[in-house]
Amino acid sequence: RVLTYINRRLDVFKPQLRSDIIKHRDASLVTLHFPQPRRGIPHEFNILNVYNDGETHAVVHELRRISETLPRISLCAGDFNIQDRTWDEGAVNQIRPSSPFMRLQELFTDLEIQYVHPVNRGTPTRIPDDANSRASVIDLVVASAALINQEGFHYKIKVDDRERWGSDHRPLQIEVPISGSEPEMRCKRKIEAWSEEEDDYVAQICGDLGRMTDNVSNSAEELETTMGRVSTAFERAWEAYSEERKPSRHGKKWWNEDCKKAYQEMGENGGPRNREMRNKMRKTLRAARRQYFEKQIHNMASDRKRPWDLMPWTRERKMPAVEAILDSEGNSCNTEDKLFETLHNTYNAADNREV
Repeated sequence: RVLTYINRRLDVFKPQLRSDIIKHRDASLVTLHFPQPRRGIPHEFNILNVYNDGETHAVVHELRRISETLPRISLCAGDFNIQDRTWDEGAVNQIRPSSPFMRLQELFTDLEIQYVHPVNRGTPTRIPDDANSRASVIDLVVASAALINQEGFHYKIKVDDRERWGSDHRPLQIEVPISGSEPEMRCKRKIEAWSEEEDDYVAQICGDLGRMTDNVSNSAEELETTMGRVSTAFERAWEAYSEERKPSRHGKKWWNEDCKKAYQEMGENGGPRNREMRNKMRKTLRAARRQYFEKQIHNMASDRKRPWDLMPWTRERKMPAVEAILDSEGNSCNTEDKLFETLHNTYNAADNREV
């Protein structure tokens, strides 16, 4: 019941899901490999993501059972479903040796990690749907002593309800001072195909070039000046209509500003749990997809007059790999006679034999 997503900006640290160490539905261990380790930030930075069932506490028992085989944990966070005055002033102390709190503290001791207070200490992490129920702190962050002593390491509880997306838990934002410079995300400017920006870009280029048709270059200097104006026209149009985009394999070409606004509006009004906002989002997505593909089909059928370009089978494809047929001695059958003899001997090996 845990999911761990790794931002592509961290690919440089070669993240690894350590299912070879722990394979449990309520826990996941991810290792980041830092090329320049330092005190508090080891070469293998292990992050443990936990969901603790409030009734069975299964993951706490499992982690205690395999604690000796676990690597050194640098950071651990998750929904522990355990209330105590150590992190929640409105809760009561659990002093019984067999209480879930004491079992959790024993686990922290075994893993050599300790609880970390957030910057906005005392802020509840769970907001129940029932207004009469008490808000509590059950989402915790624990870390190694070396990481806690690192300057710049801290976390806070996000209190903006729009960021909860309808969940009853508030997100935790943890900042870890990674050694060296932050990996640079390569961005490039781009104009989406079939977009309004592409039409405006082409229109501006055509207009600027059309105003240059009367210029006649009688010398190399005049020609160089004209080419400079052409280059400037392309550069200005590109800067005006292109946008800096971060590469994403999940991006959709038909996504437009209307989709972005509908998505933000849904987030500000309860997220997907708000049926009205969810239906509005779906309607906006359908309209954006229809507009995009209708324009693409019109361009193929009317402008390029090559409707078959829409079909994937018109593109170049690789031939399937095949193996040569070998005879009984392992030699390739390069001639028709050799091929016939090999097939004949294979499928008629029992010909004329007595039964």
